[in-house]
Parts: sequence; structure tokens; C-alpha cells
Amino acid sequence: MDCVITNKQKRLYIKLDKGKPVTCSSVNAQRFEESKARNILDSLPKPLRRLGFSVEFVPEIVPKAIPNNITSEGNVLENESRYQPSEEINRWIDDFGKCGDIISEAEIRKEELKVRQSELDKELSDLLHIIEIEKSKDLYNGWKVYKKIRENRIHRREVKDELLIIQNVLSQIKDPEVFKRDRVQKAVDGLSNRKYTFRIVETEG
Repeated sequence: MDCVITNKQKRLYIKLDKGKPVTCSSVNAQRFEESKARNILDSLPKPLRRLGFSVEFVPEIVPKAIPNNITSEGNVLENESRYQPSEEINRWIDDFGKCGDIISEAEIRKEELKVRQSELDKELSDLLHIIEIEKSKDLYNGWKVYKKIRENRIHRREVKDELLIIQNVLSQIKDPEVFKRDRVQKAVDGLSNRKYTFRIVETEG
């Protein structure tokens, strides 16, 4: 049985592009043998691992019979063809999806940075309490405490600057959901459900 690599929400899938794993929509999801799928999963780069991918088996689906494409009213033509998006449409699904992936990764990173900033603030508080409560230190040990405080402040500044950039960009995106693959895919899926109403209806006699 073939496998796909997808995340928990089944919004993202993995395919190989020149041997490199990249995200894609369900339309472009690549099927793998189980062993290969698990090898790819184990070797995903860190940004993709954060998105919670796993290997899932793909059941064999027997296609359903296509119903008559003319409705009971007789003047509406339903699309009975198996619609396949063009290569250009699939490219837009992937390109917009990549934007959605980046936004999702930025949201995850933002939360990680907030946690790290809080940890650094607590670490500084501990160092200040050491200075306040412990007895006076000699020159060497005093320099060691100074060094720890300095490293804490430098690291915190790096975290704060990265967080500032991420928050600044995310705040400019009014509706991040518009880039989600499933939302773009829904618009494409709607193309296969189109109906045509005849402009002129013939009458008997």
C-alpha cells in the first residue's frame, strides 16, 4: 500500500523536487513506498519537522459511477468530466501554499521566541539575586557574573530583534488564512463543480 507524508491537519503534503522534500497541496502529493516515506520523514529539514508531518497509508479507492449530467429540469448542464487543473493552476497552488507555509512557520517561531525571551528574563533575575544576596565576590568571580549578565543581554537582544521583525511582518497580513493551501485548493475544487444553464430552452411545438 502506498503512503503519503502529510501534517496533522492534512493541509500540507510532501513531494520531492529534484530530490529535495518540499511542501505541496493534496493535488500534487507524491506517493511513496512505506520505507522510502519514512526515510524522507526522518530526513526532513528542521523548518518542515516543526509542521508535524507523519506517514499515512493511502487506501485504494474505487471510483464511483458518474451520474447523468443533465438535471431533472432539463436545462442545466453539469460538469461530468474529471476536471484536472492545469500546470499553471497547480503552480499557483504551490506558490501560494509556500507563502502559507512561511507564515505558519513564522507563527510557530514567534511563540518559541516569546518563550525564550521569558526564560532569559528569569535567568537575569536569578543573576541579579545572586549579586544581591550572596557575599561580595573577588575580581575573578565578579567578572564571571558580569560575563553571564552580558551574554544574557546579548542573547535577549538577538531574540527581541528577531521577534520584532516577525511580528512586524505578520501584523501587515490582514488575513493569513488566504494563503492556506486548503483555502486555495477549495477554490480550485469549485472549478470541477461548475454548472451551465442554457440561455435558450427549446419548447415543443
